[in-house]
Amino acid sequence: MQILYTQGSWNGTFKVTYSIDSLDPNPTIKYFDSYDEAENWLQEEVSHRVQWTVDHSSYSISEEELSQIQELEYSLVEFSDAIEDIIEWFKHFTTMEHQQILDHVL
Repeated sequence: MQILYTQGSWNGTFKVTYSIDSLDPNPTIKYFDSYDEAENWLQEEVSHRVQWTVDHSSYSISEEELSQIQELEYSLVEFSDAIEDIIEWFKHFTTMEHQQILDHVL
């Protein structure tokens, strides 16, 4: 996984998008106030998914295969700042508030 931020380089909100597979139409999206929180959640989630794969495998999994499974899981992750989502939310909120004021006045 390519890390887009180093610790302390961004003080905003982080967005982690984690898909089930490359065609997932409804990935898990989580927001975090710190890089450490995002990284901890992601490591725990990857660990759970890898363990599930290992537990449900009919065959013994080698260290190389385990590494490939982890690499696959990290390839399903998008790690970014959440500024665009926040801006869209504020646009929607502002429009909604504006419409409520108009509805109340008219």
